[in-house]
Amino acid sequence: MHGETDPVRHLLFSVTFLDPLFHGRADGDDPEWPPSPLRLFQALLAGASAASRSCGGMPETDLSALRWLEQQKPPLVVAPVARRCQPYRLSVPNNAMDVVAAAWARGNESGRGDASPLTHRSMKMVAPMALESGETVHYVWRLPADVSADVIETMPRLANSIIALGWGTDLAFGRSQVVSEADIVALEGERWSPITQQAGVPLRTPVGGTLEALIQRHSLFLGRLSRSGGFTPTPALTRFRRCHYARSSDRPGRAFAALQFLSPTEARYRSFRATQTVKVAAMMRHCVSIAAGESRYTEDGVSADEWLDRYVHGHSREGAPLGRFSYLPLPTIDPRGVVDRVRRVIVAEPLDGAGRNAAWVGRALVGQPLINEQTSEPEAFLAKCPSADFVLSAYTKPSLRWATVTPVVLPWGDSGKPQRAEKQFLKAVRHAGYRPDDLAAVELRREPFWRGCDVANRYFIPKHLRGTAVWHVLLEWRTPVAGPVAIGSGRFCGLGLFARVESPA
Repeated sequence: MHGETDPVRHLLFSVTFLDPLFHGRADGDDPEWPPSPLRLFQALLAGASAASRSCGGMPETDLSALRWLEQQKPPLVVAPVARRCQPYRLSVPNNAMDVVAAAWARGNESGRGDASPLTHRSMKMVAPMALESGETVHYVWRLPADVSADVIETMPRLANSIIALGWGTDLAFGRSQVVSEADIVALEGERWSPITQQAGVPLRTPVGGTLEALIQRHSLFLGRLSRSGGFTPTPALTRFRRCHYARSSDRPGRAFAALQFLSPTEARYRSFRATQTVKVAAMMRHCVSIAAGESRYTEDGVSADEWLDRYVHGHSREGAPLGRFSYLPLPTIDPRGVVDRVRRVIVAEPLDGAGRNAAWVGRALVGQPLINEQTSEPEAFLAKCPSADFVLSAYTKPSLRWATVTPVVLPWGDSGKPQRAEKQFLKAVRHAGYRPDDLAAVELRREPFWRGCDVANRYFIPKHLRGTAVWHVLLEWRTPVAGPVAIGSGRFCGLGLFARVESPA
């Protein structure tokens, strides 16, 4: 496939599944698709290690090639279209045969209770992804000009050693070759590219040191049981990075910074009532204002004072358009789908934001106090929210269906008629930067769609929006949309905030 006259060369790994199902799980035990570059890296290491076991260990050429690979930028991933299968549960052993053996050693041969292996089982959730347009996933790295011949010659052997990608049941075979740009264009499948925004799908990728961390973790796993009967749990792998991926067909998500509230007096989270999100948003705006004023942060071509006035506070000057932050406190949503108090917050750029301003917020606000402007006392301190946080994913991961956690504010008066309110809502969708034609269905009502939420008119509304219509909304897009999604006149202060819905409400 390699074109001799093409100056741009790529390293291509192609992994083909024997059965078109993939069981790998992402952070939070969610289904993973496409399979992450780190998963490929682990499969290469596991396969090469198994292939060289009878030879006394992996040759240095293999280790050197993997060290080179972990230093490269995240690859392009070309994968078949996949859909999530209906989840089901399996009864599996609970790795508790030591309890059974101890019962037998005491002479308990009743076959009941601790003496029965059937007692020690747990239910395992299985939710595979079904590959619908092929069985092969491709990973593409652009080759630098100075790549060594040893690396190129070693990669096909490493790829040929792949046994599985995902669970042990996800049997697969691999191959690797150097190809041209034209060959990459000809690959069939959806193209998943790394993006700089915190949108799309976060996938784990290797970094420098991942290889040594995997080898060390395997060694600790082998030594987890001592001769004296002790057990040392194997620590989780931490030497990797999360890179966000998106398809060219995906609607771009919003760049944002995610923070969490810590108590100023106790070692715990600080929480606020979900109906008071507007007041929390106001404190966040004040916090960003102080940080911007002290640092004189701004964008190119805009004075620091003007950027503070317009982008942070949302004031318009002479009608000139300029993006502005949305301050979105996040009510906690537990795994049962019940909404609770606010412990996290997102500061989001507009839909067309490049991410630079949100990245600055993420750096500048960590460790800063959240000040109550009336008392001048700190209500909380801000800390970085992990990107794999379960609650954060409920507001940011792509989804077809979304429902309001705080009600949408429609500024055209309250007729009380859902049909008229729906027309007003479509205008609000356009004002928020989305296209109404991309919506497949909309439902408005006063009652919440989430358990734990309050009816729409019980949320605190700022003075300039009082007398407007407030509705809870359930909407469905024609294609998945990434969050955060906030619509309506209160979208800059925590109202009209949506969370993704996994199943019909």
